Amino acid sequence: EQDLLINDAIFGLFVYNYANVGGDYNLTRDKLISYIMNNKLSYTEAGKQITGWALAGNKINPDITGAVLSALAPFNSDKYPQVKDAVSKAVESLALIQDDGGYMKDSFGTFSESLSFAIIGLVSVGVNPEDGKFKKANGDLVSALISFKGTEGQYKHSMDGANNYMATEQALRAFYSLKQYKETGKYDFYKSEIDANKLPVYGFVPTTSNEPTLPQTGSLNDLYVHIFLGMILVCAGIYLVTRKKVNNF
Repeated sequence: EQDLLINDAIFGLFVYNYANVGGDYNLTRDKLISYIMNNKLSYTEAGKQITGWALAGNKINPDITGAVLSALAPFNSDKYPQVKDAVSKAVESLALIQDDGGYMKDSFGTFSESLSFAIIGLVSVGVNPEDGKFKKANGDLVSALISFKGTEGQYKHSMDGANNYMATEQALRAFYSLKQYKETGKYDFYKSEIDANKLPVYGFVPTTSNEPTLPQTGSLNDLYVHIFLGMILVCAGIYLVTRKKVNNF
């Protein structure tokens, strides 16, 4: 657990939530939730209280914060009051770091993936990314994301960049989540009815020491093979030269 990163804990909860994983594991849901909560950032900026999460640094990141909202969505209830409070403050903070055009910056700039994950996270806790506190004077989160549209239905990582498959995949998740949210009022992309106990189990059978294996790169076997092939080429060359001389006589 000490070697975990915040995104490890996030995706660990995604697995638990999506596959409805049961059973006894050392890294439990509660431990992952505690890790995320213990790595929450809270600070004051321009007189505003900001709460959220980042992969690194001391300022919140919109896509990591959006991912946390999704990971904590199933626990955003009175049963987990600390989670519920943190989620509420994180939603407010995302709105506070949003500019008048609807965009959200991270430490390195404004990128479409950040907007995509923010949308995914917000709709997972029932918040409209196009209205209310996320509707600014000149745009909202969705209009900001659409402005990254490239060609042939693809999306760009940065405004001045080219089509990007990761940005496109993230945008697809965001738009699908938004569509489902508009139909249901809340949609968690990382939740399903899958029963982990009914998923197929794939075993791994290691090879035995008696089975032949290919020589490892750089081994003595490789060296001997190269020498042998070299000798064959040299002998072939000598044979051809000798034969040519004989034919000339």
